[in-house]
Formats: sequence, structure tokens, C-alpha cells
Amino acid sequence: MPRRRLVTLTTDIGAVYAAQMKAVLYQRLPPGHVIDLVHDVTPHRIEEAAFLLRQMGAMLPPGTVHIAVVDPGVGSARAPVVVECADGSLLVGPDNGVLQPLSDRLGGGIAYRLDPARVTPGRRPSPTFEGRDLFAPAAARLATGTPARRLGRRFSPRPYSLPAPRRRGATIQGVVLHIDHFGNLITNVPGEWLPPEGRRMAVRLGRGAPRSLPRARTYADLAPRRLGILVSSFGTAEVSAREDSASRRLGARPGMALTLRGPVTDVREVPGPVGPERAVCVTSLRLCPEALEPHKKLALPHRNSRLLTAGQTARPEPLPINLARAARSRMASEGHHVTSETNGATLRTHSLMYVLLRDCVRLQTRMRTNAARHAYLPWRAEV
Repeated sequence: MPRRRLVTLTTDIGAVYAAQMKAVLYQRLPPGHVIDLVHDVTPHRIEEAAFLLRQMGAMLPPGTVHIAVVDPGVGSARAPVVVECADGSLLVGPDNGVLQPLSDRLGGGIAYRLDPARVTPGRRPSPTFEGRDLFAPAAARLATGTPARRLGRRFSPRPYSLPAPRRRGATIQGVVLHIDHFGNLITNVPGEWLPPEGRRMAVRLGRGAPRSLPRARTYADLAPRRLGILVSSFGTAEVSAREDSASRRLGARPGMALTLRGPVTDVREVPGPVGPERAVCVTSLRLCPEALEPHKKLALPHRNSRLLTAGQTARPEPLPINLARAARSRMASEGHHVTSETNGATLRTHSLMYVLLRDCVRLQTRMRTNAARHAYLPWRAEV
């Protein structure tokens, strides 16, 4: 008796239609041989399904039969295929790219275009549900020993690859590929591209405003409901909110562009009062030269901006309100983090300026209360 293979299902069709596919499979397979990977892929999101199938399918034993039904072109001229991979696994689904990333991960293989007359002789598949009427019967036959070559003719699939992340200097560009059950944003950015834990990164989704998020190792490293960025179980960068939905908070959806810049400045409290209030300062962080260049245009023309050497101390000086507002707007657009809270007292951000420290940038924050026009922050240059 031929060995029965495991069969997996990756779809966007939901439980009702998935149950119909499983009913077909279990006509030939014993219980326990069908594994549901996912049935709630965002409808018609081929790249999301391809990513999930690649990540999870590669964890199954060699020789598994994988069915993928995310098929906006069902019933059209697009080809139904089976791919016989180098490790013995078999991939069944539409030729729209959904199978290609897993095929590549498993070493590539030979593709055949499924012939309905060979798969289900005497029956024509529904033009709106080939997952039930063509892919499931084909997978059942493959899982019980029928060679792929007997179900169709050789075929050359269309080339397809998942969106690739890009990195230039301190800037990383990627995309949100999947939003999980908890609302975490799973991206295509490799986890090893992230900075060490404890740093911050400017995170921008689509055309939204950048946010400065901490790099965490676990969800527990974040305060409740706080956003952060960490390495997901898929090995890629994940934007999450502890015990909350990052997707809902950020208005995110699969396919949305993601830009990461960093590490960026981090806010720490300065001990001791400054005038009538306590102040906050921003630590110096080393940046690449191309990230430093745009800030010179903002810092150098103002008389209170100056180049300093290591260990040099400067007297605090006020920054005009109009330039402070311009600096604040510029800083926010570039994703730098600003705080207006310290020691439980809420203060208004009054003036912000960059100070160049050799190849570093220090963002100076002067705070004021309603009662004081200027509050000055003593600071010390560090490199």
C-alpha cells in the first residue's frame, strides 16, 4: 500500500469553503492527514499567502503536499499547476506566484499544468471553486501515490518573487506582509537588520507620520499598550503593541509600505532642576555621514549652533520661537522622538536644535512652562 502523505491548506476562503475542500480530501485520506495552515489570509493578497506558505511549509516534512488557494483569477486562463520540488514535496494551486517562494525554498522543481480530464475524469470543475473541484482531488491523488506527471503536462510557471527589503545607510524600506491574530505587523525586513535592543527606530507606515519606537526583545519588555519593534517568530521585523493591536492603533494593512530609520535619539531625564522645572535631554547617537548631512542646513546657520569637540561645555542660549517651531516640524517629519513629559509634570516643547558633534548629532531640547518664556538646558558635548 503506498505511503500516504500529509496535505496542508493555505487559503483566503474561510472555514465554510475550507471544510468543503477537506471533505474531498478525506474521501481518500485517513483522519489526521490534513493540516490547516491558514484560512484567513487577507482576501486576494497573493504575496501574504506566498510569504506564510513559504515560512510554514518549509517546516513540514519532505514529501508533504501543499495546497494554496488564494486565487483572484479562478476560472480564468491562468493555469492550475502542481510543482514537484527537489525534496519530494508537491505544491498544488494556481500559477499566480503563490507557490513560487516555497518552491524556491525547497530547491525548485518541475511544474505540470493540471488537466481536469486526468484529475477528475468525467467531471468538470466549478469555474468559481477550483480549490474544491480540482486542487483538492489532485492533492488527494498525489498524497496517495499518483505521480504528478500523470495529472498533466510539463509547464513553465510565471516568475514571481516576494517584495525585497532595501537598506541604504540608516534607512530601511520594507513592506507589511501579514497582520496576525493579535494585530502585530509582520514585515519583510530581516530581523538581523534591526539595531540592538534598547535603541529606538523611527517607524513610518505608508504616508503616515514617523513614530519613534523602542527595539525590544520580548513583548514583556514594553509597557502595557506601548508600541515597539522586535524580531517576530518568522525571523523578520515586527511592529507590535503589548496587549493591544498595533494594526488598529496605526491603521495598518497588508501591503503597506514601511520605512525604518535608526537608531534615533532616545530621551533621558537630567537630574536636578533647571530654573522652575526639570528638563529632559537627548543622548548622542552615532549616525552615518549621509544621515548627518541634511541636519547641517538646519543647525549651522543659526548663531546659537556651533561645532564642539569632545568634552567641551557650552552655555545654554535661547532659540527664537519661529526657528524652534521650524525645527520641531523638521524633526517630527524625520521621525525623531520628542517628549513633553518628565517627572509626571507636563511641559511644552519650546525650542529644539541640532548640535553637530563630529560624526554625531545631538538634539537639544529646551522646555518651558506657561509661566516662563524660556527654560534653558545645560548640556555637555559627547562623542
